[in-house]
Amino acid sequence: MRSYTFSFKSIFQRKATSFARIALSVFFITILLFTSWELLWRFLGFVPTHSDTYGLWADKRAEASVQGKERIVLLGSSRVFYGINTYHLEKLTGKPTIQLAINGSSPLPQLEDLAHDKSFQGTVLCGITPFYFFNLTEFYWKSEAYSKFYQKRTIADQISHTLNFHLEKYFSYPSRKELALQKALDESMNWDREVSKGNFPKIPKGVTRQLSFIDKNRQAKTPAIISYSPTFLYEIRKRILSELNTLEVLQEEDLSKLFLRIKRAISTLQKRGSLVIFLRMPANDKYLLREKQNWPRKKYWDRLLQTSGAPGIHFQDFESLKNFKCPDYSHLTTQDSLQYTENLFEILHS
Repeated sequence: MRSYTFSFKSIFQRKATSFARIALSVFFITILLFTSWELLWRFLGFVPTHSDTYGLWADKRAEASVQGKERIVLLGSSRVFYGINTYHLEKLTGKPTIQLAINGSSPLPQLEDLAHDKSFQGTVLCGITPFYFFNLTEFYWKSEAYSKFYQKRTIADQISHTLNFHLEKYFSYPSRKELALQKALDESMNWDREVSKGNFPKIPKGVTRQLSFIDKNRQAKTPAIISYSPTFLYEIRKRILSELNTLEVLQEEDLSKLFLRIKRAISTLQKRGSLVIFLRMPANDKYLLREKQNWPRKKYWDRLLQTSGAPGIHFQDFESLKNFKCPDYSHLTTQDSLQYTENLFEILHS
């Protein structure tokens, strides 16, 4: 009879060797796929940038709660987000400047949040874009979601944000929001066809069709491509103007309630020693004309200042502010934001 001898040790060794080979293969395949994915985005012209997530905003919001009056906090929508350079303002004032503006939203939830935060005593520059500010539905809810996330964020949320934040420093995968806008633009224009026709001027090296550029402090840059592509700029303008077709006009009762909420928030902040200044930042041409028609200055801006008791700076009231040109009718270029910030500082300290 044939005798069989089993060596459990050899079986385990073979299994361990097999597992190691599989793990090594999976590792190299993963690296290859990840590298290919990264190279694809680089080839398409995308560069590393931070996504404007709830987590990044919450980090900046936490900084605003540091005690003392030496903080400047910026609230508003995209005009403040792109139009005020936080680094330049910080250099001019000597005070830490925190960017809390949120694209496409009302700053009212953040204003009320700061009013409820007894540890905050800084200066607030609050941008007013009528289309977003005088709205109590989607733009208000979008902004409110950021504040709620900050108030309820967990340790797991912070860890997840920290990991993603560090990955974004080195890898150029675009956000869903970026890709959604790119897709929408592609549906209305053919990039390759326009380039082949020579419709675009020569685009300098380093200028891409990427639209989102945000650093670790939420300092944003206006995409440079709009200065070199007339077709691209035309599509951006068209999208911005089309938003006004969905405007919400508040009835007098709701408008009065809105002003009352603003007054309460301002009063609370002022009693604590904070200074709140409202800003109407530059807009031009068709967009500005629609703003004047839909939100008459006397009924909205003047009434805002009268009922709130807070001072305001309207760009049309100052020679140093009213001549800025917004290429898309609503936002300053990155270069102009530096000069605007400097001119604004001179008015604030005059």
